Amino acid sequence: MEQAPYTVLGILLSALTIGYLIYDLIPFRIWIIWIFFAVTAALVRVGLSIAFRLTTPHSRLTGRKALKWENYWLVSSAFTALVFSVSAFLPYEENSLIAHLFISLVLCSLIGGSVTSSITSLRVVMVFLHFTLIPIIASCFLSDGFYINYLGAFLTAFYFVFFSLTLRMHRTITSAIADQIERQDMSLKDSLTGLWNRRKLFEIVDEIDNRRSYSLLLIDIDHFKQLNDEQGHQKGDEILILISLCIVRCCNPDDLVVRYGGEEFLVMFPGKDMDTAASLAEKIRNEVEQENLNTVSIGVAHSDVYKDFDAVVAAADKAMYRAKREGRNRVFVDNPHLERFLG
Repeated sequence: MEQAPYTVLGILLSALTIGYLIYDLIPFRIWIIWIFFAVTAALVRVGLSIAFRLTTPHSRLTGRKALKWENYWLVSSAFTALVFSVSAFLPYEENSLIAHLFISLVLCSLIGGSVTSSITSLRVVMVFLHFTLIPIIASCFLSDGFYINYLGAFLTAFYFVFFSLTLRMHRTITSAIADQIERQDMSLKDSLTGLWNRRKLFEIVDEIDNRRSYSLLLIDIDHFKQLNDEQGHQKGDEILILISLCIVRCCNPDDLVVRYGGEEFLVMFPGKDMDTAASLAEKIRNEVEQENLNTVSIGVAHSDVYKDFDAVVAAADKAMYRAKREGRNRVFVDNPHLERFLG
């Protein structure tokens, strides 16, 4: 979708080129109908490109939305390919070989453009390749002309070569993208626990902070410095890993679990209210206690009460320290009427 303007320009130029070449070779009424559908194919893509840019900012493009727009682009690609391949079946009154030759050249150029602009979406490229070349190959072999048949043989060879190269290019590029994403993710994760780090948290704070409410937990391991001093840092690291696993088990995939500091964890629950977050906090506290992994003190806050993320964190931090003052191994919520929840 990002390369849509160039793709639309290529379609328009191809339509004008073929339209100019076949103008004197077919009846005018059929020429008008074909031009209408060719221009419509380009306009459909213009509309999709504009709608995509208006409704889906790049920073908010989720996997599900990307698949939806890819499906739209796939359908438009199939329509465009069929419109252009139909040009090989038009009733040419003369110079059929010249028409087939130039149409083939234009279509091969379009396929090259499709690979360049959409190689990460193998479905789109393959649909365009098949819907474009197979019909014109069939048209060439159905013709009585020897040279047109020869052109069909050449296009068949071109099809298999292009098919193989497209698969190879797709594997190479997607592998490189996957490696890049993996390296980027590694820079956003804590090396010990495998949880997201503060850098990841700050990347998404603005998006969540401005669009939807959320609840937030601050979790601190009780007496962690004493544990490190008495049992060593290796034992401390083991406790950090095991407690992080307890937290993840209690959360959903949509929740954001972050190692916020040395022995502190932050959990963000997008769309969850205070009561739900407090229940999950108690679940985490109980899970850690049941696993005999030391204990944790947890503070809970909600974004509806505060103007920005830093204020929510400060409120959760205040509630968490209140839990420590009250004896640790507790959950406290940021609520003036019901400060202590459970524990």
